[in-house]
Amino acid sequence: MRQGRARWLTRLAFLTGVALWVLPVQAKEEAQPLQITSFSGAYLAAHIAESDNDLDDAIAYYKQALAFAPDDKDLQQSLMLALVSQGRFEESLVYADKLKEVPDVERFSRLALAIDSFHKKDYAKAQYWLKLSLESDLDRLLSGVMDGWAKQGAGNASEAMDAIDKLKGPDWFGLFKSFHRALIADAAGLNDKADAIYAATLADTAAGGSAPETWMRNAQAYASFLARKGDKSKAEAVLNQAEAFAPGKLEITTLRDRIAKGDKIEPLVAGPADGASEILL
Repeated sequence: MRQGRARWLTRLAFLTGVALWVLPVQAKEEAQPLQITSFSGAYLAAHIAESDNDLDDAIAYYKQALAFAPDDKDLQQSLMLALVSQGRFEESLVYADKLKEVPDVERFSRLALAIDSFHKKDYAKAQYWLKLSLESDLDRLLSGVMDGWAKQGAGNASEAMDAIDKLKGPDWFGLFKSFHRALIADAAGLNDKADAIYAATLADTAAGGSAPETWMRNAQAYASFLARKGDKSKAEAVLNQAEAFAPGKLEITTLRDRIAKGDKIEPLVAGPADGASEILL
């Protein structure tokens, strides 16, 4: 499943561990891109630069191509995704807004606009942007879970959990739905519900075999939850189960050491923006 999501997001480039915001930009020492005087030349140069993973030059050449064809939707999409990939998120929003009603592109453009709304804490607007006209199973899961987090941000945790629970899709949806329902209950302070859903998700090792990273993230979140509630022995038991499931994971070892030392343990997901990020990992 994560490989499927990675393919879906490869060009969107929202990386793991980032709360869907600006990515680090590496400084370039190479010469500045050439000024090209034709559409075909700029378009070809952009594609070559992109294939070489030189996104700074690709952006410059896409902009040059757009000067010749300012209404070209494919160019706008390529430029938008290259900008996001380089952490130039604010610049990308101009093109996301232009592409928001284009069905074949909206999965990227509307998602970018939804992310912007999450960080502005405009959860109603985030829900609006997450309504897609064309949806695959993967699109439905991503947008549906993010919509649930927008509901949670608006103060409707129970509605958020119900909406995610009712998402229709193939059987593999189940683990992701239960994990995010637990995270929402945890974030909303619904401790009994969070405990029960975390535990049920942890017990579903069969689904974990198909999505091991998500199962491990649930174990990490559950152990964190238990430690914050003062139940260190149960947290240790959860980490033992995680270690048996996938030995040698640094994040599990680190969490175990921090719990043993009595360090302050933060929730895996602190709020709606983090929750929306989590489904994209």
